[in-house]
Amino acid sequence: MARNSRRLVASLLMASAAVVAVSACSPIVTQYGTAPSDGIQVEIGDQIRGENLLILSPAEGAEGVLIGALVNRWESPTTVSLSVGESAEAVTVEVDGGSTVLLEPDHEHVTIASVPAAPGATIDVILSSPEEGSVSVAVPVLDGTLAPYDELVPAAPEEE
Repeated sequence: MARNSRRLVASLLMASAAVVAVSACSPIVTQYGTAPSDGIQVEIGDQIRGENLLILSPAEGAEGVLIGALVNRWESPTTVSLSVGESAEAVTVEVDGGSTVLLEPDHEHVTIASVPAAPGATIDVILSSPEEGSVSVAVPVLDGTLAPYDELVPAAPEEE
């Protein structure tokens, strides 16, 4: 009986050592920035960050809205331009130094007259600032299936 106990203890010690060795090799997940929700995160140089960017629209070709946030990490204010899709006119948003601007209907409103992709697809959005240049990123398109997006998605066009 003592021999089986020693084998069990030895096996448990070896398994514990293996777990410690393997976990020591894995990266620390909190070191990497991740989007906190269904949208994407993008860096424009060292100054500007777009967070949780996504487009809400009931259908392809319908009106849509770009939601998320723009973060200015520097002390000086800046202007961020947002262009949704290939032929869209840029919308400019003023972001004070050291602040965050929410892109949602109750704050800054970025409306898209006709969303060129169906929910489930992505659309290229170009974000730019005079100080940091520009970056293009594929932003997901969602409909109002998930809460709380159901309250923010523009109404679907009525069929005749």
